[in-house]
Amino acid sequence: MFEKRLYYHIDWAMLAAILALCLIGVVQIYSATASSGQTLHVTQMYGIVLGLVAMVVCLSLDYRSLADKSLFLYLGIVGLLVFVLFFGVVRGGSRRWIDLGPLNLQPSEFAKATVALVLAKFLAGLTLPAVMLGLTASYAVVLGIYGEPDWGPIYSGFLGLLLLAAALTAIGLLVSGLTSNQIVAAVVAMGVGILLWMIDTLGYLLPDPLDAIVTHCSLVAHFTPFATGAMFLSDVGFFLTIVAAGLFLSVRSLARR
Repeated sequence: MFEKRLYYHIDWAMLAAILALCLIGVVQIYSATASSGQTLHVTQMYGIVLGLVAMVVCLSLDYRSLADKSLFLYLGIVGLLVFVLFFGVVRGGSRRWIDLGPLNLQPSEFAKATVALVLAKFLAGLTLPAVMLGLTASYAVVLGIYGEPDWGPIYSGFLGLLLLAAALTAIGLLVSGLTSNQIVAAVVAMGVGILLWMIDTLGYLLPDPLDAIVTHCSLVAHFTPFATGAMFLSDVGFFLTIVAAGLFLSVRSLARR
């Protein structure tokens, strides 16, 4: 489905400025390479034309319609990456290009859009708890003015809450990418969060060594040291691992949809 209405929302002044910069770049490349007989300016012009064509295509197509074809797009990108692995051109010490004559194709660039979408959604979800934590910082300021608090637990507590919020956001993002029903995603994400928060109580009922393994997966077990002013690298790594795994799996699930 074509989205012709998007043509009316183009920032023509910005587009003109971009084209002017492209023209200046072509002139500069020509002036620097014309005496040696090189035609790098022609390659630059090809790139500008292809960029304009890509812009028109992106404006004309409804990006939501690509969801039905995402599996084929994903397989196509994987195929290009495999092709680069065996037949790619080495540039700058790395094999990441496909030689197309006057142009070079870098397949990894196509995967960046998915990563950008996942990170944008993650940071948007983390904004609310970050703002709430920022507002509660006023209590620490008041304590610092009228008293002499122990700043260690305050600093570590804020860090622990931020890491906990990031981990829960990553879990919610992953669950949201696995289902198209947002109500189901919210309920499942809440259930997983509560389960990971209370799983240490279940771990005590299991025999050794399952009790230690289950208890180690508890969110409250890794958050409690932050609340007491103690910061351990293992606890920080636990939350960062959940965030990294959640974002990675979210990218994979979004690419497969």
